[in-house]
Amino acid sequence: MNHLFTSDYKPFATTTLSFEAMRLMAEVENLALFDVKGENLTTKENLIHALAQAGGFYDPFPTNWDALADALCDLPTEKKGVLWVFPPLHLSDTDTTIVKEIFAEAANFWSTQGQRFWVYVKETTPLS
Repeated sequence: MNHLFTSDYKPFATTTLSFEAMRLMAEVENLALFDVKGENLTTKENLIHALAQAGGFYDPFPTNWDALADALCDLPTEKKGVLWVFPPLHLSDTDTTIVKEIFAEAANFWSTQGQRFWVYVKETTPLS
């Protein structure tokens, strides 16, 4: 059962599924998949750098929240939506709040384009 993509849409959540399972779901749902790598995503700079690498953003990508917010709304649109998969995050409370707001804004933007924007994070993260 495809429990990730339900009618009860939430742009971010945690998961225990493997990356392979997420990849297959993205393929079935025709979503652009971005696999964020990193074992030490504890700072804004580390997180933005990992997102920029996964998203193929230009290099060097600025490590500020505004640049990230803009880039998340400039992703390719050939698919039905976007799926970001993250390892566990260990950000400060402030950075967690800000990145959740940025993801929510991106999800809102993509919904106005008739597309979905999801962020799934491996469990043990403050984004749950």
